[in-house]
Amino acid sequence: MTVIRAFFISLAVITLMTTTSASQIPRLQTGGTGDQVVAADGLSATLFAQRAGQIADMVRGDDGTLYLADRSGGRILRVIDRDMNGRADLMQPLPHRFDGPGGLAIIDETLFVSDRGGVWRIDPDGGTPVLLAPFANADISEDPVPLVALTSGMIRMGLNRRDGTASLIDVDALTGRADAVESAPGRILSFSRQAHPSDEAERDALGHDRLSWVILQRDGRTFAGSRLRSATPVASSATHLWLDPATGQALMGLTDRVSEARASFEGLSEPGRDILSGLNGGVGTMVTDVRGLFIAEPRRGRVWRVEAAKPETIKSEILKPESETDEVQGADGLPPPGAEKAGPESSQPALLRGSGIGQASQMGSASTMGPASKLPPAAPPSQTPTQIPTQQSEDDPD
Repeated sequence: MTVIRAFFISLAVITLMTTTSASQIPRLQTGGTGDQVVAADGLSATLFAQRAGQIADMVRGDDGTLYLADRSGGRILRVIDRDMNGRADLMQPLPHRFDGPGGLAIIDETLFVSDRGGVWRIDPDGGTPVLLAPFANADISEDPVPLVALTSGMIRMGLNRRDGTASLIDVDALTGRADAVESAPGRILSFSRQAHPSDEAERDALGHDRLSWVILQRDGRTFAGSRLRSATPVASSATHLWLDPATGQALMGLTDRVSEARASFEGLSEPGRDILSGLNGGVGTMVTDVRGLFIAEPRRGRVWRVEAAKPETIKSEILKPESETDEVQGADGLPPPGAEKAGPESSQPALLRGSGIGQASQMGSASTMGPASKLPPAAPPSQTPTQIPTQQSEDDPD
């Protein structure tokens, strides 16, 4: 009996030690599958930022700083890359809390934030946020309110109302005057982001550096276009777009991947080659500059940076928890053909030059994507913000 009792005591001790040891091992919660993110051949993906909450939107400042809207935490996070080498040096929250921030826009380094209460104007370097356009009596749903900056100094936002209709509203960034552009049945998901021109001369040559397309859902289908009523069907799982008005090239954010597409007067093509796949936290806003393509992974609170792969890189890697150096790279380890020939003044990051999505549109120049909506003139400055229109004026364009 003494031997048997000693055996069971030893077994209990071993079991306890094994359980305790296992509980101390950090495990990545991936729903039972490995967290493997794969970049296309010739490209690499680096984890640029993480632990950013639920990323509802992302914008880029002229100095390369990324701003992230954490909807669940009510924070606006600033991700700083001081030397623009593609590695984040600092991520810090702005000293203000918002009520479910869902949209961001930036004009001349002034940041605009939409939350459940309205659109706020804020200086990222300090100062108290100003309520530019409140949502009182607008009858909006609980969906995030996406924003995009227009070249006229206007902020365009998408409102989803409780009656099942969606509205495009233009807000003057200085006065807060809000004018209805159009309304239509459906639910607005997001606005596109565009290629970032390298200098002012290039922006002037394009004529518009932020041509905004809208993605919306209606009757169980997904549509994209410059206006609600003229939007055309796209892949049903599309949620976000990146567009280059100069060439018509596009990237489409789907359920767990980013794929190539083409944009023209006729609409958006079907998804092509996958640029990045395996994003089990979803695909959010995409922005670009000379460092490459930045992709938000909303539910995982992460931002990826995709660029042309270096010769020594490999195709993919299982991510380690909370690592800031995990990379996923191209299979052949070679830069895409033609990438080394691109001039330093090109607006295309290395990712988009020669990667298969950098070819000029066969349909013409930037005008192939259609003109931006005609905007109303700005109102004189006022002391109080203007409430959001509840319906479209009869004189508004279709």
